[in-house]
Amino acid sequence: MAAAVPCAWDIVGHRSTATFQGMQFHFLGDDGTRVSRLCLGMMSFGSPAWQAWVLDESAAITMVRTALDLGINTFDTADAYSNGLSE
Repeated sequence: MAAAVPCAWDIVGHRSTATFQGMQFHFLGDDGTRVSRLCLGMMSFGSPAWQAWVLDESAAITMVRTALDLGINTFDTADAYSNGLSE
C-alpha cells in the first residue's frame, strides 16, 4: 500500500487530486487508487522490426525506470503496439 499523501478536496468533499514528491495524482474510483497525472505512452517501445522508429527493450527500460523515478505510475499500452512487445 502506498504511503498516505496530502490531498486536495473538491467542492463535494471527495478526494480528487493529491501531490506526492512533486507528481500530481488523481484518485480513480473510491478505493484509493492513485494514478499519475502524466502517462507514458508505450507505442514507441518494443521491436524496431515492427516500425523503424520503435525503440528496443534496453532503451525502453531506461525510459520506464526514469518515468517511475519521477512518480509516473500510469502507462498506455496495447497488444497492437509492436505486435504486443511493448506490453
